Amino acid sequence: MRRLFFKTLSMLTTVVILVSVVAVAALAGTARLRAGKWALPNREDLSVLVKEVVTYEEPQPSKTIYLDREALQVMGAPDNAAKNQSSLVAPGQSFLVPRYKASNANWQRLLGCVQSKFAGYDVRITDQRPASGDYILVKVGGTPASIGMAGKPLGGIAPFNGFAVPNAIVFAFDQGGQMRTQNNCQTIAHEVGHVYGLDHSYQCKDIMSYQQCGPKHFVDEPMACGEHEARPCEDQSHSQNSADDLLRMLGARRPNAASLASRR
Repeated sequence: MRRLFFKTLSMLTTVVILVSVVAVAALAGTARLRAGKWALPNREDLSVLVKEVVTYEEPQPSKTIYLDREALQVMGAPDNAAKNQSSLVAPGQSFLVPRYKASNANWQRLLGCVQSKFAGYDVRITDQRPASGDYILVKVGGTPASIGMAGKPLGGIAPFNGFAVPNAIVFAFDQGGQMRTQNNCQTIAHEVGHVYGLDHSYQCKDIMSYQQCGPKHFVDEPMACGEHEARPCEDQSHSQNSADDLLRMLGARRPNAASLASRR
């Protein structure tokens, strides 16, 4: 899994760093060029670089997923859900994404469907905007043109780097049609999966797959990555287990007090 690669990187020894001395010299030299003075790396340069590698911490996932059906003004800037900032929007640009036009009953079905997709994981799915803390904002509704991507055949889009992307904004465009709720639900779960580091899967029944074959879920088995044909995953591994990867990132859902009482 791609995030394990960086966990391994954080445990590299000084011996490995010394073997890569040419790369270290280039990095240190570049840093000094930025300061207006070129020089070979000294002990301080190496110390700073080693400290940055050893103290690397993987980003922690946001465990609240907020579904927003209202109109939303989004701005192009580093991801910050609380400030309506998205890295998917061009820097300096701003767009008003329209409201998701549906009845309250339809919205509740959609909310319930998304909750069911993440039922086994330690996350909270809500349509009430959190007053504080970090969270993923899923803007439901609109089209790709709503965020400056006119003409692109997208059902949704999310930032993806192979790790958790905290405080991200995810866009799930309204699919419409007879299977509207199911399609929108699966789009939301798919795009949120990217924010939790999941690649595309080549297994049709997996939520992370592009293929169409009815209802989907996070499949618990090793699967090839890919869109329209199998390929290596982004971390160059041969497979991804969407359900297990999510479980390792988020943890299992803990039973609440009411459910514990009902078992007694």
